[in-house]
Amino acid sequence: MKKLFVLLALGFGLIQSCSKKNCSNAICTEQYAMLLVKLSSNSNPNLSEIRTESILLKNNVVLARDSSKNAFQGQYFELATDSHLKVFGYNSSNTIIFKVYNADSLIYQGNYIVTTDCCHIDLKEGKMSVEL
Repeated sequence: MKKLFVLLALGFGLIQSCSKKNCSNAICTEQYAMLLVKLSSNSNPNLSEIRTESILLKNNVVLARDSSKNAFQGQYFELATDSHLKVFGYNSSNTIIFKVYNADSLIYQGNYIVTTDCCHIDLKEGKMSVEL
């Protein structure tokens, strides 16, 4: 019975630590969240000369810049990662503007809502696959 009580107390403590505004006591998993947008194009299948920018709307901070040369598997471009948690703020909701350029022309712009807890980011709203 003592073991059950200890386990319940630990479980409750873990839940509480992640729901508080103060994240200093949060116990996080080692999972690393990364939000990637898949781009595709019939007219430019190798996405040459494509570059992207992710901009945090509340303060115009550029979170990521990517090009077709650096894109994951040539199609996946970074929107945001857990490394941006401090920029977003813990337990918050943020708007990111994702821009896609071909050469120097803006060809796509989308708004994405990203939420955070004490440990990770999560996509709340936005298209994760975009046909250019």
